Amino acid sequence: GPTRHPVRTGRDDVRSLPAALRSEWLKTWTLRSTPGILGLSFVIGLTLTAVMAIVVENDPFDDRPFTVAQLFFVSTFLSGILAVVIGVLSFTSEVQHGTLAGVVTARPARWVVVMAKAANAAVVGFGMGALAIVGGLIGSIAGGLEMGDTSGMAVDAISGIVLTTVAAALGVGVGLATARPPSPRCWCGRSSSRTCCAAWRPRRSPGCCPSARRTDCWAPVRRPTPPR
Repeated sequence: GPTRHPVRTGRDDVRSLPAALRSEWLKTWTLRSTPGILGLSFVIGLTLTAVMAIVVENDPFDDRPFTVAQLFFVSTFLSGILAVVIGVLSFTSEVQHGTLAGVVTARPARWVVVMAKAANAAVVGFGMGALAIVGGLIGSIAGGLEMGDTSGMAVDAISGIVLTTVAAALGVGVGLATARPPSPRCWCGRSSSRTCCAAWRPRRSPGCCPSARRTDCWAPVRRPTPPR
């Protein structure tokens, strides 16, 4: 009878999602930069609120002293910007280093890869928001501020964490829209642009050659840093 080839279905893609999530989780937490980013969110919250409590002291809008309830979540706006950058880099860094092609080859369903990256970035964003709020609480209390009206603190804390969580996930979407692989002209070895071809070099791996049109066969040229 005729040869039957395996067909991937939507149910197979859904089943592969947990494995994709585990893969992205391992990639994120094996990077040294991840704990550093989370620690930076805490430091930003601690430093910003402490400086505002000690140096600024009064609210410029009503000339009343700041309170803990007013300041503890302020740093989540800065952490939200940082979370967007982290989300963007989670996608563009793989394109830059040529590892995205292997990921897509292992999981042809693009939405699985995007969902796994977005979910993982959202978890990191959640941690950034939570640590920024903890740092803001410690900094404002250490600055000697009064607690003030605490009735809305829970809502403010949740809003700040939601902000950083959504910002990190949206950053993955921005990275997906802006990431660009190496120029195909350089892959063919017939480009008239010396700048383009000087920025990328072929990888020495099985199946790769100077004329290969595969993203994972090319790597950026790392130029030595000139001595100061």
